[in-house]
Amino acid sequence: SQEVLTLRPRVIETVTVGPGDTLATLAGRMASDDPADLFRMLNGLEPGEMPEPGDEVKIVTYAGR
Repeated sequence: SQEVLTLRPRVIETVTVGPGDTLATLAGRMASDDPADLFRMLNGLEPGEMPEPGDEVKIVTYAGR
């Protein structure tokens, strides 16, 4: 079907939190309909909790990006 042609595989990448990163900037890099909640779940964060600059975190992105 045509739908198969439009699907894009997703992968989990590890990135380093930068000094100016916020939950919004990190979640904004995610390939998800609900990026903030998915970011928290993948990284074991409670609401309001934020990783520190230099921490490694996981994000979901499109493969081959």
